[in-house]
Amino acid sequence: MSKRLGVDITPVDSSKDAVKDADIIITATTSADPVVKGEWVREGTHINAIGSYYPHARELDTETIVKSKVVVDLKRAALEEAGDIIIPIKEGAITEEHIYAELGEIVSGKKPRRTMKRK
Repeated sequence: MSKRLGVDITPVDSSKDAVKDADIIITATTSADPVVKGEWVREGTHINAIGSYYPHARELDTETIVKSKVVVDLKRAALEEAGDIIIPIKEGAITEEHIYAELGEIVSGKKPRRTMKRK
């Protein structure tokens, strides 16, 4: 695939190896259990978690959500469908207010976009 896509691709043996030094993480799984743990993710890493859409399933563990600035497509939908959000709320680790913004609020400038720079 490296030759076909014109980018470097490095196979890894685990999701930990895939994310531990990443600046950007994109998950698109149907996993019911987290594939990314907060202890593996560096501060300032951008995560797009797009695979989990059932209340009982999630791609990110609670620690990842707790230490993240959470932006969702639609807050109402996330609170009904996204196990990545629903499970930490049920655990008492976060509240609905932990959701920083909806994507439209960022795009329109209603809420500030990324504010931290990686060290």
